[in-house]
Amino acid sequence: MDRPRRPFVVAAGLTVVGWLIVQLARRQRIKQRSGYFDGKVIVITGASRGIGRELALALARRGAYLVLASRNEQALKLVARECMSANRLIRTLVVQTDVTDDEQLGNLVEKTLQEFGRIDILINNAGIRQGGALTQVDLDTTRNVIQVNLLASMHLTQLVLPAMLKRDKGVIVNLASAAGHVAEPYF
Repeated sequence: MDRPRRPFVVAAGLTVVGWLIVQLARRQRIKQRSGYFDGKVIVITGASRGIGRELALALARRGAYLVLASRNEQALKLVARECMSANRLIRTLVVQTDVTDDEQLGNLVEKTLQEFGRIDILINNAGIRQGGALTQVDLDTTRNVIQVNLLASMHLTQLVLPAMLKRDKGVIVNLASAAGHVAEPYF
């Protein structure tokens, strides 16, 4: 019985060691570039909770100017206050945005450019998870998942890209769930 387990344990051990090396290298790079986010204008969708909220707080501590977008304006205002508490030197802009609405996405970009004059980093973070038995899930639900998780990111990128290309500068980050790598019943 020991024989089949050893290769797995060794492989798992090497994976952990590799992961640790990557983490140490990443921390070193962050220390070397500690001022990288100072004054950068960063748009975050899905910023009212979860990963989006945590990203906003982490980036606020690093001096980024934040544009926070989601459907829940009250929650966004709370996140903006938390970000300002974390770093009084930053600026925040709250833009209530439903990423499935093309007009609201255009408004998000327009307000950002009016307020800050540029977008340095776009973080497409908004996402939803809905599932069920395929015979039970209606087509509108499926369309909504695709609209939020895929098409909204593509469209917002299309809207932001011209300003970034004009400046020959910018970063676009698309977040996706690890759930796509794990088979799960009804998802």
